[in-house]
Amino acid sequence: MPRPDRAVIDSLRARIAAMEHAAPGVSATIPLMPEIDAVLPWGGLPLGCLHEVAGEDGAAAGFCAVLLARLARRGPVVWCSARE
Repeated sequence: MPRPDRAVIDSLRARIAAMEHAAPGVSATIPLMPEIDAVLPWGGLPLGCLHEVAGEDGAAAGFCAVLLARLARRGPVVWCSARE
């Protein structure tokens, strides 16, 4: 078996490390509120990514509704919800 190329391994490790600390390809974010944005590595919620909000009360749905209303000003949005 051929020996793995060290440069390829190093490149893959760097890509994995980057994915663990930031959403891949984040070029824009939508701000939530300063206290939340301050603790997010991207300074807001990354656009162009899949996000999941979990909760069994109206707060989670309300958060999603407000966020999606803000996002809808930029273009189409999709809201998927599971019914139980």
